[in-house]
Amino acid sequence: MNNILYDNAFNLNEWFTVILIIIGFLGVALTITKLPLLISLFNLLFGLVAGLMFDHTIGIEPFDLYDVGDQAYYQYFDVISYLM
Repeated sequence: MNNILYDNAFNLNEWFTVILIIIGFLGVALTITKLPLLISLFNLLFGLVAGLMFDHTIGIEPFDLYDVGDQAYYQYFDVISYLM
């Protein structure tokens, strides 16, 4: 597979990821005291596993419908985007 370079700067794509991570963590911090800890952890882990499972299902061969970040292969910022 060829490495396709879409972008090489810290721009709107990365800022969108950072802002969503902050909003998500604020949402968790505000609601975690309203739910029992076990339910909160289950919801967080379920969201992570479901998102990664469906993301990798359509993002790898044989489908390969899209690339995650600015390049065709994984970068460090792609791992950070999993925090969303």
